Amino acid sequence: MPWSPEAESQRNNVTTNLIWAKLSKVPKELWTKKGLSFLASLIGGPLCMDGATSMKRRLDFAKVCVTIPLDFEFPSSIKLKIHGKVVFIDMEYPWKPPSCSRCTPAAGQNSQNVATPSFSDPAGSDVLSMINVAVDNRESPSSARTSKTPSHDL
Repeated sequence: MPWSPEAESQRNNVTTNLIWAKLSKVPKELWTKKGLSFLASLIGGPLCMDGATSMKRRLDFAKVCVTIPLDFEFPSSIKLKIHGKVVFIDMEYPWKPPSCSRCTPAAGQNSQNVATPSFSDPAGSDVLSMINVAVDNRESPSSARTSKTPSHDL
């Protein structure tokens, strides 16, 4: 929204932000609209994916746009269990919004959204029912530690 006195007066009402996330090491079973939307929902509220991702022109990583709360912690990976096999989806954020203690909600609120999206794409729906999820704030799979977010059966 362009700056205006009205926009300035609404600044303290902002509770979310939009970011792009780059997802690497995505298993081929999740390269569907439903699968990528599911992964995006583990970060925040899924909005869209870039053209190369949606048209599957680039398969080494996916780019998704999500809404996040102002106190988002930017996890570096998602741990999934698919058909009994543990996989890690690496996450990068090309741009992280600056943090402001005046605007950010009080600490202690849960900053990670975990939701199951509902989409009409039937491809991959059987895969999603076989996934356990844990969101980790760690740098690599080799530095495994227990996540603050419990695993979820989907």
